[in-house]
Amino acid sequence: MQSGLDVAAKNWMSVLEFSHFTKMALLFLLATLLASSVAWDNGLARQPPMGFNTWNHWHSKVSSKVLLEVATTFKQLGLDKSGYRYINTDDGWLNKARDSNGRQVPGSNFPEGILRVSQSLAELGFNFGIYSAAAFTTCLGRAGSLYHETIDAQTYAEWNVSYLKYDACGEKNLNSYAKYSIMRDAINATGHSMVFSYEPHVPVTIAWPQYVGNSWRTGKDIGSSFSALLREMESVNQWGYATGPGAWGDADMLEVGNNGLSLAEQRSHFALWAAVKSPLLIGANITEQSTEALAILNNTEIIAVNQDALGIQAVKVFAYGHADDVTERDHPLRWAAKANQKHLDNQRTSTSPVPLDANMPFTSCQYTSIDSTQKWTLDRTRLRNGQQCLARVQGDVVVTSDCSDQSSEWLMEGVTQHATQIRVIDSSETCLALNTTGTYLQPCKQEPTKCNTSKCDNSVLVDQLFYLSKMTGQLISTFTNVSVVSPRYTKGSSKSLLVAPCNASDEYQQWGWMGHTLANKGDGRCLTQGLGFEDCSSSSTNWTLASAPGYQLKPEAASDMCVDIYNFTGPGVQLFKCKAPNSGYRGSQNEQFVYDNSTGLMRTNEDESCCGIRSPLCLAQLPTPVPQMVNIPQCLATQPSPAPAQPKIPDLIDSSLPLQVYKGPLANDNFVVIYFNTGSHTTNMSATWSQLGLKADQGYLVRDLYLKQDLGVYSSSLSLSVGSHDVRALRLSPSN
Repeated sequence: MQSGLDVAAKNWMSVLEFSHFTKMALLFLLATLLASSVAWDNGLARQPPMGFNTWNHWHSKVSSKVLLEVATTFKQLGLDKSGYRYINTDDGWLNKARDSNGRQVPGSNFPEGILRVSQSLAELGFNFGIYSAAAFTTCLGRAGSLYHETIDAQTYAEWNVSYLKYDACGEKNLNSYAKYSIMRDAINATGHSMVFSYEPHVPVTIAWPQYVGNSWRTGKDIGSSFSALLREMESVNQWGYATGPGAWGDADMLEVGNNGLSLAEQRSHFALWAAVKSPLLIGANITEQSTEALAILNNTEIIAVNQDALGIQAVKVFAYGHADDVTERDHPLRWAAKANQKHLDNQRTSTSPVPLDANMPFTSCQYTSIDSTQKWTLDRTRLRNGQQCLARVQGDVVVTSDCSDQSSEWLMEGVTQHATQIRVIDSSETCLALNTTGTYLQPCKQEPTKCNTSKCDNSVLVDQLFYLSKMTGQLISTFTNVSVVSPRYTKGSSKSLLVAPCNASDEYQQWGWMGHTLANKGDGRCLTQGLGFEDCSSSSTNWTLASAPGYQLKPEAASDMCVDIYNFTGPGVQLFKCKAPNSGYRGSQNEQFVYDNSTGLMRTNEDESCCGIRSPLCLAQLPTPVPQMVNIPQCLATQPSPAPAQPKIPDLIDSSLPLQVYKGPLANDNFVVIYFNTGSHTTNMSATWSQLGLKADQGYLVRDLYLKQDLGVYSSSLSLSVGSHDVRALRLSPSN
């Protein structure tokens, strides 16, 4: 990756000069960039991976026949020469049960076996990619890799797998640094080259994605719709701080060629994915594609932007126009987009997260340059750091001490293979535990049998699971949430809706439900269908609250939309397309509310029996003070380390403004600029060099990458006509 302050400053200044960053925030971002330049490096994916994935079109109907037909067609169309080299199966390739040796087993849809498929693809000049999940089950209920990471990684290596997509469906434990590091280490231990692409689905800002894999999903599953494209672009735009050669934000597979997107929308989709350096994995049936769709996918000038050697993600630099120009087709979930924007904004904090109790032996994990305080070795029943060992004293107090007696002995079977409980050797029902109060001993918990297939974020064991990485020497806890009170959640903040741990004495959580309106006691006004607050006489404040089985809160004017807790954990709240109760992944848990007449609380109605340590949440209006949960990995250490600097993500630009401009630096002092018209009418879009962060009076040769023609030399501004839902994808090259 790029290194050195001069290079980082030059490249990032060219991206960010236009923005609203303060000088201090910019310096902070540069420091973060330099820190991230020492990411986990397996020598792979120096440019974003390109290829094919089965899920978007075939879903569960994948087969070896499909993969080989796709590979043959890629050769015939010359897609391999354009850089598409990975042919990846998604979920559906394997059975629900493992074999007698504990290995995953391909289904009858792969009759010749996975190794033969991999060999056949290699004969055609392609690399083979496979799918699994960091859970007991995959999304389709097949055998997941949780607690089988070592044997699965070894199996993939024996099958000559070159790419692993590692999902989070059927998830257990916390989606954490520990959980995904286990598979990273298992792959590394095989000695086989394998791109590692994972889906953390962590609903809070994280500083560690580039230290775990070659790419990570930045948002939700994409869909073949314009609203899905907009949603994923808003998500991936926040991850530029962590991306670079070998580590890429993944906005999900391409929908170019699938039903649902117009030709203009497909052009936008491909150009934007290329500019933000997302992996380019075709998700359509390439054997049945139109000439127009194939021209988009095989546009080598757009592909060159994605594969540019500099490896810096383009970001949205500004947006303008009138939100009223955006049609409902453009933004059917506009309320959701605005609420999501508030949610992301609320997650930024000017206060630094603090490590857990400094007197306890767990502290913030170091990502790079790991020093001796966090390096441990397993010595049979002891965790040793030089002359120090993890030990217990004075009953349930846990410290690091000398290794002289039985107090430093533990039962830790499997701790270097997967996340496991650490038990007191002379009291096997007592376990090490870590949460926000520190490290201590407590009775060992047991996962209820019914929870083995439960789909929820946390395991009830989340605070008792630990993993010793032989790659880094760190003992990592799966508990990573550190509480920080954000200044945005204090008295005097702007009015907004969120969820918070229920507190019946907080007047901003107390509501008057009057059959059709929700009046907040702390404010006196009513909740609007835009999730703001107005006088209760307004027609926009009318709601309906369903009883069992839905328990859904809906605006009267849009009965197909529901109040939805963002990412199931909040604190953001949005309006989202209603889900059928108990359907799909985790059903409608985050849409279910019950009004308590005695307290005035509007609380969640979730089955929390298998979802770990989470407490019920209640609707609240800012300015209720709410702790922000920041995902900071915790590692065993002989002395505390300061919490790592948390990433400063770009200022959010109103996603409801229809005319959006993206810009990113390319090699040789070139730039990519994308004019993106999300509105309903063709319009002229323009930008000045100042708005783009370009040097005043510098002449640039502007080339249209879809028209494949030079438009001329411009030296101060650029105005072009852009169709509805379309883009003008441009390369700017210095003219002198």
